[in-house]
Amino acid sequence: MNSEFFERPYWQQHLLIAIISLFLLLFSYFYWVVEMRNDVKQYQQQYQNNGIEIDRIQKQLARYDHNRHSVLTVISEHEFANLIARHKLALQLFNYSATDESIYWTMELQGEYVNFMALLNTFFVEKYYFNFQDLTIQKQDEQTLKFIFTLVLAKRMIDH
Repeated sequence: MNSEFFERPYWQQHLLIAIISLFLLLFSYFYWVVEMRNDVKQYQQQYQNNGIEIDRIQKQLARYDHNRHSVLTVISEHEFANLIARHKLALQLFNYSATDESIYWTMELQGEYVNFMALLNTFFVEKYYFNFQDLTIQKQDEQTLKFIFTLVLAKRMIDH
């Protein structure tokens, strides 16, 4: 190997290797710093976007919650009878009683569990007000259940 590098004094060889190594180390360090800055900026932007998305979802949830509580309607006997028929449930017992503040409908429905859950889901989807009291589920046979409950309606809601 005919190289001029090896013909130089040792202190120049070591100095040149140290300078090249220092240059590579500084170049790598500054490259790493620039990459870290870019990553930090990207994470800050993502954090801000997530914050904006969270605020939007919270506002949407608050709006939904407000609408859900402000637009509830009281179900009538006729509407309830139609819902029972639509969900293939049989009304076995209906007892009406009232106090000064509330109206109580004690009912006994017979049918499948899936149909009863679909009835409850209809209450939620169509925004009917309902307050169940003393819900009891009894097994009749392999597929049929008996649902006994009291639906409480506040008179102040009915009057409005």
